[in-house]
Amino acid sequence: MKRILSIVLAIVCIVAVFTFIYTDNTEIKKVCQGVIAITSVANLILNIRQYRQM
Repeated sequence: MKRILSIVLAIVCIVAVFTFIYTDNTEIKKVCQGVIAITSVANLILNIRQYRQM
């Protein structure tokens, strides 16, 4: 379950990065920056929890 969530977060982050790079709209860029930040933090938290369980 956590692995699937981690993969989904990574895909969302990658899509947001490409959207951020290829768009000219500043509002969309702001949204993408927020999405990238949230998914990065969420993935970091998931990884920390996985290492603590080992």
